[in-house]
Amino acid sequence: MNTVTLSTWLVEQIKAIESFEGGVFPDAAPREESNPCVIYQHIDFAPERNLEIGAQDTGLHIYQVRCYGNTRLEADTLRESMRQLFDGKARTETEFGILDSEFELQAHDHDLTTGDYAATGILTIFVH
Repeated sequence: MNTVTLSTWLVEQIKAIESFEGGVFPDAAPREESNPCVIYQHIDFAPERNLEIGAQDTGLHIYQVRCYGNTRLEADTLRESMRQLFDGKARTETEFGILDSEFELQAHDHDLTTGDYAATGILTIFVH
């Protein structure tokens, strides 16, 4: 599975979160974007290896996800919605070959210049 297809699927899943009405962006949000919003970065792909044919398209895709809000509670609530959506859920999207996913909670951050709060997570997607 290529990263572009998986990233498109990821954005669709995040935008479908019932309480979320913000934007979803790769790498950085546009300067004029307001909160809440989600920034994601594809940080690694670990292919499954086979001694006979080498690296394959199956394996782990790892994303860093930052949920931004005007308050810590808003950022944390959005990150928790993502954890509930992705953590330990067997996927049925067989067209994408997604087998499972995990969502690990990470750090909090507050930008004194903009006043934005961020809650970070690591999303691991197992693809077949």
